[in-house]
Amino acid sequence: MSRQGTPSIVTRRPEGEASDEREDDEAEGPSEEFTLLWSQLQEIKEHLRRQSARLDELDERTRDR
Repeated sequence: MSRQGTPSIVTRRPEGEASDEREDDEAEGPSEEFTLLWSQLQEIKEHLRRQSARLDELDERTRDR
């Protein structure tokens, strides 16, 4: 019950009602989209790591000359 000029306070939720959509999503784990993007980011990270190693190697070769 609420009255004009005073805040409403929820003391409990009705049984069976989800407390928050985010909590429901978290309980199910990451979404398929998140999993796909995470996988793609990991692949990009690995490609960048390899490119960085190649650039370091080329840099070392050119310093010797």
